[in-house]
Amino acid sequence: MIAAGARHEALLDVEADGRRIVQSLLRQPPVELEILRELKAGKSLEQTGAGQVVSTELRKIGQKHAEKIAELKETLRVEKNSEIAHQLQVAYKEMMQQQERIAEEQKRLHQAEMRRVQNQITTLKHTLHCSLM
Repeated sequence: MIAAGARHEALLDVEADGRRIVQSLLRQPPVELEILRELKAGKSLEQTGAGQVVSTELRKIGQKHAEKIAELKETLRVEKNSEIAHQLQVAYKEMMQQQERIAEEQKRLHQAEMRRVQNQITTLKHTLHCSLM
């Protein structure tokens, strides 16, 4: 971080040094996050770099579950023993429920991310407005 321009500040007198540090931060030009630039450019959350990373990871998880479900289906189709077939059916149902929970979690995460980004935008607008006054 130091190589990127960050500074190390001592905090000996909490009040005075704290004020000095905050004032030095306020003199800095505002930093706009990449995700905010992308959202301002009209991209949806899923189209942003951060959204693509999250979507890719969620797709990988979904794909792994889909593969496990397919394996269970095939094993269930081949299995003759009724007790094992019953256990496999139970496992299959559990996997389907887990898949549904993952889909709900994806939806919840997406909604939470949208709220977080909106809050960040509001905070940045407020900070920029206050620093201009």
